[in-house]
Amino acid sequence: MGTFSDVAFAIKKDSYEALSADAKNFLKEYADDTFTHEGDKLFIFNEIKWYPDDNGPIKDLIEELENFDSFTYKLIEACFDYPNSDNQIGCWEDPWGISLNIKVSLSYEDLGDLEQNSEVPGK
Repeated sequence: MGTFSDVAFAIKKDSYEALSADAKNFLKEYADDTFTHEGDKLFIFNEIKWYPDDNGPIKDLIEELENFDSFTYKLIEACFDYPNSDNQIGCWEDPWGISLNIKVSLSYEDLGDLEQNSEVPGK
């Protein structure tokens, strides 16, 4: 079990090249999709257990990014507990335009037993 998140990590070419070999290996191994635009990179992770506070490659990557100019990368985590978590670090205006979009919707099963209420105004 646990919490699964979708994560996008965009980074400029020069900053990507400055990442440690361990960080690059983590990105290459675990990203579901990787996009490259003029040397800049975008890594997409779908339904990953993204726990930046636990020891491991995610925490190591985030700690490494603390040494970079925040205008050279953007990392966004989309998870169910928004806005109760830090969902973005970095502020690069990446060419992909990654952003966090929140949508709340209601769903239900149509069992065919709908009763129309004629007393509701506009009905």
